[in-house]
Amino acid sequence: MQPAASVQRAADRLGLDICADGADLVLSRHDRTVRANLAGLAGDNAPSAANHHACWILLGIRLGLDKLADTADDEPHSPIKFRRTAVRHYHEAPSVHGDRLMLLVPGSTRRWFEAICGGRAFCRRWLQPDLEQLVVHETGKRLDILTEEEQQNSDLNDDERFQKVRRALFYQSYKVRPRTTEQLDGGRLRIFETTEGFGASRALLLPEFDYHASREYGYLAVPTRDCIIVARPKEQACASNLVEPLRERVSAIIDDSDFALTDALFQLEPQDVRMLDEPTFRFDTDEAAPHDRLLAVDDG
Repeated sequence: MQPAASVQRAADRLGLDICADGADLVLSRHDRTVRANLAGLAGDNAPSAANHHACWILLGIRLGLDKLADTADDEPHSPIKFRRTAVRHYHEAPSVHGDRLMLLVPGSTRRWFEAICGGRAFCRRWLQPDLEQLVVHETGKRLDILTEEEQQNSDLNDDERFQKVRRALFYQSYKVRPRTTEQLDGGRLRIFETTEGFGASRALLLPEFDYHASREYGYLAVPTRDCIIVARPKEQACASNLVEPLRERVSAIIDDSDFALTDALFQLEPQDVRMLDEPTFRFDTDEAAPHDRLLAVDDG
């Protein structure tokens, strides 16, 4: 089975070595290897929705292999010593408000992480039930997902943990600006897109991330891993005029992405966010879970 071009691109982006062995894919990182049968999900002839599933599975494999990696070479995280002038964008620098951040992923990513590393991830469901919030620490060499055991052994309770990582992500994000702003009859679409892995996770910061759109009862979309779109009406009375243009923009972005997340739309309110409609595809299918698809893990 030759992996689809989108799956190959996802592996390259995630730092996974990938090769086909018959009907199986063999993926390696940190001198550790996973063999998985992703036939029907990751091949050239697989439908695009299946390829999206496969890309998120690859992220779960990457996170699991990172958890198994030797941590002896991890360098201490020291934002004070980090030269922010050395990065192109301010938000790419480590946050001085906390060393862990929130990460929005499909539940399938979390399940594959757990199947590989053998631990349970500390997580919470989001508004769309098949999307979950993980807690991640980027050490520079690996993405370290917080497990339930590690959380239980910490000095923070669950609510304090999520408050802390939410605050850290907020302060890492406050200088992020829209890549594109589209003016529409009745308002505008603000498209935020980054490549540091936390683009979609910024949806977890609403309504604070865009208070003005929330005040006017705007809309939110999270079409891909890297992107959120905020529809900001001129006033609440014309907010509904933005729904169809937003749907069209979401569809176009998903078609161009390997890491499609959801085509659902969300309603913003001054103090809350709620799901406006159901997505047309979900990640809580049997095909997205490990079960008998995870064939072997060589953890060194």
